[in-house]
Amino acid sequence: MGTLNTLPCEIQWLILQHVDSTKQLGECRRVSKIWDDQAEYAMFSRQLRITPNNSRSMYMHLVKKPSRANLIKYIHLECHYFSEFTLLLLRLAITPSIERIASNVRQLDIRFYQTLAEIAGSFGVKLERLKSVPWPVNFTDTHYRTALLLKDSLEEMIIPPNIDDRPDEISKHLGEFKCLSKLQVDCVFDNLPQVESIFRGAGNLMQVGLRNCYFDNWNVWPYQERIRWMKQHVQVKDNPITLNALDEQNLGISLIEYFLFKYPHIKQFYYIANEFGDMGFEQEVDLDVEIDRQACLLISKIPSYALDLSLDYAWRTHYGSFAGDKNVFHLHYGDAFELSRYKISSIVDQNGKRSTEFEFSNGVIFEEGGFDTHTIPFLNEIGTFTTHMHMNFDVFDEGIDSISTVESKVFFKSLEVFKRLEEMSFVSSNILVSVNINLSSQYSKRRLNTLKILGTQIQPAMFHTLDQLFHTISTLTLSCCLITKDQTNTICIHMPSTALGRLILTTELDSAASPYYRYYFRDTISLITNDTYLMTNLQRGVTLYFKLSHFLSNVRQISFAEYFSRPRQANAFSIYCQLLASIELNLGGVYTTIDVQKYSEALAVVF
Repeated sequence: MGTLNTLPCEIQWLILQHVDSTKQLGECRRVSKIWDDQAEYAMFSRQLRITPNNSRSMYMHLVKKPSRANLIKYIHLECHYFSEFTLLLLRLAITPSIERIASNVRQLDIRFYQTLAEIAGSFGVKLERLKSVPWPVNFTDTHYRTALLLKDSLEEMIIPPNIDDRPDEISKHLGEFKCLSKLQVDCVFDNLPQVESIFRGAGNLMQVGLRNCYFDNWNVWPYQERIRWMKQHVQVKDNPITLNALDEQNLGISLIEYFLFKYPHIKQFYYIANEFGDMGFEQEVDLDVEIDRQACLLISKIPSYALDLSLDYAWRTHYGSFAGDKNVFHLHYGDAFELSRYKISSIVDQNGKRSTEFEFSNGVIFEEGGFDTHTIPFLNEIGTFTTHMHMNFDVFDEGIDSISTVESKVFFKSLEVFKRLEEMSFVSSNILVSVNINLSSQYSKRRLNTLKILGTQIQPAMFHTLDQLFHTISTLTLSCCLITKDQTNTICIHMPSTALGRLILTTELDSAASPYYRYYFRDTISLITNDTYLMTNLQRGVTLYFKLSHFLSNVRQISFAEYFSRPRQANAFSIYCQLLASIELNLGGVYTTIDVQKYSEALAVVF
């Protein structure tokens, strides 16, 4: 028992952080009186959890030691129904020291607010530190009276759905909440004046949450009339607010216009639409292309924003509105029967450069029949601004030729229309060079310096095609299928001949079941393999040719060692090496015969 008291204070404190009931306090008391005092302090100063099971015992404990209530700064309510002991406990626990009351219960017992109002009103307890209280979805007069009693300290407030009953009263009272910095709005507006009547009073907001907010009126004012009215009546604020919107309906361009006008220094905007959201904006006036364009341009002015929307194809014509200095586009194949999802996140760095990431998932536009009608317009639009492109069609069945044709068309069309492309990653089942009928001379003018082609059955002809397309690539990543076996039983490495000396040819290792090779074509070539086919042919004495063209004459060293560091693979490699008389290498026309047996112990061949 005594040794526990000698534990370092840090260790004791970590243990005591788990004490949250009088029963656990009793366990500490059995250890020592010192632990009892420390456990009380840890429990009450950290958080007081009030549940249906512990209300009585907690109440009895505070009755015996009422001074402990002054330690309580944070109360978490976990009960729907408040018993008499719960209410009595609240009367003891809520003191001038209280800072926050929270709950995971959506609709708390109305008696909680009555008790809170009684403490702050009838009992005259000054709750000057209380910053937040859990508010219900539906307000009553009791909720309003309680909120007004706490107006000098509350930092968080909610505007409930039943705002229609008293919008003027809400506006008047919000102006009295001097510390209010976070406002959650969950209601349907009639018009812009009603919106301004609410936010005019809240002058110190730093965070605004909108939930299912839109105009319940299709006759929204025309654009010019909205702007004219806002210039005359909206009180502009310089607060750098964060705006969060979560919609089950549609947010509405009018609301976006309003917030951008009222808060021109919005620093962050997060918007998530439900899966039935129709482009994220309400059907105001005629929801045409121009309305969509205005909405995109407005959002693009915000320094940092993130959108997660369910959109139809009309939005493809507005992707460019979000473009920045660096634009990363992630394109995924999705089930044609699923709704398209569109995600975008953007941020401006300290140098004023905007970086935007797009993520688009859809299956319809990549079907064979829709290539000309959907895919080409889509690629043409995003091709004007995309700098980094990542396509993943690996979910397709490798055995379907029509799918391979679509993948190939998408690949070559992307290379043709992406004007600003610097880096591209393409994951698919196959690329058919035959579909690339007309090679454009403009390919060579691209800024592309990094290209990754993964998971693809690469044909030798592909490398000839790449030679024609690019003269700027410095990093090329290809799948393992670049290793082929010709008619003379020779293992060949195929690669494009462009930009050698600064070209790095690598392979990503992502599956233990397939052979993988990694090549560094600068000063060193390294080989990693678990290819049983290759090793079997070595065992049969097949000569291994690295058919490297004359342009690799700058290579000075080749090593095989990395994969064989584990005993099992190392032993296998040693046996295979002993069966070989030599390995012939063609480096720049100079043939070198190497006896590998003396290197088998070291598990490496160094030239």
